[in-house]
Amino acid sequence: MKIKRVDKWAFYKVAIGMSKLALHLPAGTLGDRMFAFFLFLERQGRLPKGRMDGFQDYLYSMKKSGELLSLPRQMVSDKEYGKLFINDVLGGPFAVPTLRVLRAPDEVVAEAFPPDCAIKPTHASQKVIIRRNNAPIDLEEIRSFFDADLYREGREQNYRYLEHKVIVEPIVFDGADFIELNLQCYKGRAKLMSVKCEGGKARERRDRDWNEVDIVFTKPKPKVPVPKPESWDDILHAVETIASRFEYIRVDLYTTGTEFLIGEITNCHTNAVMKFKREGDADTYKRLLFGSVHD
Repeated sequence: MKIKRVDKWAFYKVAIGMSKLALHLPAGTLGDRMFAFFLFLERQGRLPKGRMDGFQDYLYSMKKSGELLSLPRQMVSDKEYGKLFINDVLGGPFAVPTLRVLRAPDEVVAEAFPPDCAIKPTHASQKVIIRRNNAPIDLEEIRSFFDADLYREGREQNYRYLEHKVIVEPIVFDGADFIELNLQCYKGRAKLMSVKCEGGKARERRDRDWNEVDIVFTKPKPKVPVPKPESWDDILHAVETIASRFEYIRVDLYTTGTEFLIGEITNCHTNAVMKFKREGDADTYKRLLFGSVHD
């Protein structure tokens, strides 16, 4: 039966209201599951399906199962300990180096930060300050990183028990040109990736053989296609060595083409809220990531 427009908007309003209400429920399994359910309704505009019926359905099932509370997933969610995991698994310094870790707001003083560095909370995502040429930095903003709480904001359970810290890193590759790769891995194989280039303003979608994948997202394609890195085989080996420890994982790295450094590991891509913009793209994504895998 076709849903009337007014009913569809009413559905969205209820889902939005319920997800906001569920966010204020006490921390714990029940509140987390309720929030995940209503957030899915709000962002996807439909009920969750079976675990392998779509990428978002798979991530929703993982969130609901409590898998994100496993110790390995909690460890790699912490930017400090995640690097220890990466270097231990790969047997060498493959992670972006750490210059310093600040464990309390009173450690945030001007002397803690070199002239060129990246400053991030270890327990959150998409928060970063890039300092170049000894430029002034807002110490109060950095202290506010300690208050960031990704668990409370989106009920991603892998962040619930993490210590709140600030990590200081060098500028990757000393400011040389590089691209960023976010590799989606399933059953130990890198299947799909986002290629971020032109300073993050453009993106491509590629498969493990560097073939372009025609899936539409918000960022435009680059003016010139990005060539496959010379170190691609080494990148795949490193990423898939990490991925072999998990059923699903996303590995994020930077590469100049000849060199690469792994930045972090992501457990639940976009907290399962990414929505495909074009009909059929969700099926393409599912087919390329999961192949002919069935429950």
